[in-house]
Amino acid sequence: PPGGAPALLLLPGSGAPDVDGNVAPVITNSGYRQLALALGCHGYTVLRVAKMGIPPSTGDANSATLDSYARNTVDWLEALAAAEGVDARRLGIIGHSEGAIHALYAVAEGLVEVDALVLIAGPGRTMAELLAEQTLWAGERAGLSDEAMADQLADLEAALAAVRAATGQRLELTAELRDNAQAVQMAPVAGFLRSIIDVDPLALAARVDVPAVVVQGLKDVQVAAEHGRLLASALPRATLLELPDLTHNLVDTPGPAEERLLPLPDDVVSPTLVQAIATALH
Repeated sequence: PPGGAPALLLLPGSGAPDVDGNVAPVITNSGYRQLALALGCHGYTVLRVAKMGIPPSTGDANSATLDSYARNTVDWLEALAAAEGVDARRLGIIGHSEGAIHALYAVAEGLVEVDALVLIAGPGRTMAELLAEQTLWAGERAGLSDEAMADQLADLEAALAAVRAATGQRLELTAELRDNAQAVQMAPVAGFLRSIIDVDPLALAARVDVPAVVVQGLKDVQVAAEHGRLLASALPRATLLELPDLTHNLVDTPGPAEERLLPLPDDVVSPTLVQAIATALH
């Protein structure tokens, strides 16, 4: 279009998704690539990025922090604004899952200025609280006894306490923590976790006076529907879109949510999601 197209920066979720949204061999349906191409059909340029240390990006992925991701966001938006065919006066961010916190933080801290935010499956509670919720859900699905569930939660609390008390990038595992599977998993990324686990997304949202679209799937078993409602309530200028069949990984399932905990290799990103985002942004 004359003056260039509106453009969106897509901030990925937790873990190590590549620029296509794949985490091989577990997730291979290229959800982020699908979403970007579909929004392109609605007139939007979409920049997909690799987090630090995720090829082709270089650096040590385990040394990232919430603040470093936010400063990466500054650079990515500057590159997007300078790209040929982009209207630098119409820029937005899509944050998926943990990426929603990165987006909120960057805007709330005044590091970036954008014209719109799209938050998909964004947490409405701290990451520490979300991890406890996810631990309970996993235990319920596995049929754990109340005693076993309590042990799981105790291990999580011990791991988080150790992360909070640690200094530096890694968590040094004591003899007790070596038997704690959650502490072992958290050890390499203790610095990052310390930077984000107690950040309140609702406090960030309250400081974000930007038109926002909060999208929440009602078949998301990783981030429950209440999180989207909390976020939308905290944001001064928000539209909440609850999609009845949407899962955490951006695909629809007509059956029970547990049947599509992970997308199949040929799963298509939800057309309803794409249409909802495009309509709201228009």
